[in-house]
Amino acid sequence: MTVRIPVPDNYDLTELEIYRINKSNDDKFNGHIVTINNKNYYEYKTDHFSPYAMIDKNTAYDMIKSISYYLIIFLILPLIALFIIIFKKKKHKEDK
Repeated sequence: MTVRIPVPDNYDLTELEIYRINKSNDDKFNGHIVTINNKNYYEYKTDHFSPYAMIDKNTAYDMIKSISYYLIIFLILPLIALFIIIFKKKKHKEDK
């Protein structure tokens, strides 16, 4: 059967992928973009219904970059601040 999934407006049409989600592994489906009434759909063929995931590789990459940025802010910067505090306390003890 043919399945058409509406593509969100902010997705990059050239970087879309569809995966069927299985317990053992995820299967990638090859499909293409079709436009019906000025709305884009990702169309692919399958032999059964299962959970599927649509991924925009560019959006996924942007999310990874954002997560990395937040990890730096919320993990590394506090560690730097902690080292500065420890260093200042150590220096203060040496000065006495």
